[in-house]
Amino acid sequence: MIGSRERESGGGFDALASDLVWPRLVHAPAMAWRPGRLVLAYLACAIMVLVGWSWGADGDAGVWGRVGQAAHNGGRAVLIGVVDRDASAVRFGFERVLGIVPKLMRERTVSASVTFVVSAVVLVVVGGAIARSAAGQFGLGLLLSVQSTLAWAVRRSAQTAAALIAAPVLAGILLLVVAAVGWAGFTISDVLGGLLFGPCAILACFAVFVLALWATGLPMTVGAMACEDSDGLDAAQRVLAYVLHRPLRYAWYVVVLGVLGAAMVLAASWIIERSVGVCAGAMGAWIGDDESLRAMRNAAEGDGAPSVVSFWTGALRLVPHAIALSYFFSAGSVLYLSMRRVADGHEPADLWPRGVNERDG
Repeated sequence: MIGSRERESGGGFDALASDLVWPRLVHAPAMAWRPGRLVLAYLACAIMVLVGWSWGADGDAGVWGRVGQAAHNGGRAVLIGVVDRDASAVRFGFERVLGIVPKLMRERTVSASVTFVVSAVVLVVVGGAIARSAAGQFGLGLLLSVQSTLAWAVRRSAQTAAALIAAPVLAGILLLVVAAVGWAGFTISDVLGGLLFGPCAILACFAVFVLALWATGLPMTVGAMACEDSDGLDAAQRVLAYVLHRPLRYAWYVVVLGVLGAAMVLAASWIIERSVGVCAGAMGAWIGDDESLRAMRNAAEGDGAPSVVSFWTGALRLVPHAIALSYFFSAGSVLYLSMRRVADGHEPADLWPRGVNERDG
């Protein structure tokens, strides 16, 4: 019942893995399937898709449709390049994926800006709620209510956003300093600009290093906020410190969680696609009109003009995306608590200084 909290059993696998950290990572997939988290993730995906689709032009799929196409084509190019040992194909694939957002911002400034801003707000709030709920379950065995975790996420949304953008903002400031120094130095004289190039290169290296650390620790940034109740800057510092303190252990945990998540999402996608195909085949078994049958099957496959059938198939195909979103934020809390135990020796149950009853009652 929504609003109730239950304590999970500590027997079985928990008892066997109580002195180890990484075997407990296998709890993450089950956490993603909790109904409350899955519903929140599905609603977040639906809102983002609707916002992006509403700005679509000339029959295309809108902003997120373009992003999805670029991710699909770019990912395929990377895989082909790796298999064929073709560095140019790998580079092209990464450029395709990484360049789609700047391209959309140039081509569709208003629609892309609105879509990305709304999506960022939705992800911060929903991601915080999912991460908070997963932290309570993993650390304390508590099933927190959807209302309480969502209310916490809304209250702490500004700090969560600060934790996510602190490193990019710092890197951006450093690069702005480099740009200003370069402009001033070379405006005065080429010699002065050349002399200042060395210090500017050091600043640029530090900016790239900060961005690399930020990207590496990004999966557990929201989890850090959910587990510590700290401010955004403290959460960002903790994440960077844990990545630097135990990089190999962190990489191992990310690989384990990544394999588990990929397997779960791929299985869900396969089930959804097979289900849609079986449904289309069964419903069309007795349809005598070839044109109606073809239109129904095209809609089920995502081709042709929008229709009621394509609406239902689109709604079903959102489920794997919702599972992936729920898993990402649930696994982020699991990853953070596991790394904190390895780095600082704090048990996963050491959560929320003032107690969960005060915070999430």
